[in-house]
Amino acid sequence: MPTQAKNATTVYQYIEYSTGPPLEDEIRHPQTGELVDLTGATVAISIAWSYPHGSYYTSPRDRIVDEQPAVVDPDQVNNIGKVAWTPGTTKDVDALTPPGTFLYQWYVTFTSGEYDGQEWIVPGNTYQPLVIRARVGGRAYNPGGTV
Repeated sequence: MPTQAKNATTVYQYIEYSTGPPLEDEIRHPQTGELVDLTGATVAISIAWSYPHGSYYTSPRDRIVDEQPAVVDPDQVNNIGKVAWTPGTTKDVDALTPPGTFLYQWYVTFTSGEYDGQEWIVPGNTYQPLVIRARVGGRAYNPGGTV
């Protein structure tokens, strides 16, 4: 299968509890590698721990972000397939915490066009990497002193 996105080798890196910049990506067709028109589609992201790697069935597990909505670029003519997700601030729902190595996938639901009614989990052949690091000086410097 082709690589999912031009960012396939990019490892997004954030500091714990960062609320930006947005994580931006392109949704590509799993078999052809072509950018997919997301007009009318809804997209969400899930982020989970990359370790422990027990086997295919146990990894990745323990999501820290569970199908949070992403924003589809409204210009699907010039920016076909572009999506963005901005980290939130709600602990245990959409905040970037705790520090560690994570993986993410996009959940795409098509409501019109060629793929109407289909739900895709992208990429279909791997996971995308993301790293969250503690603030300099340690977690005692997080908002509210979360350790």
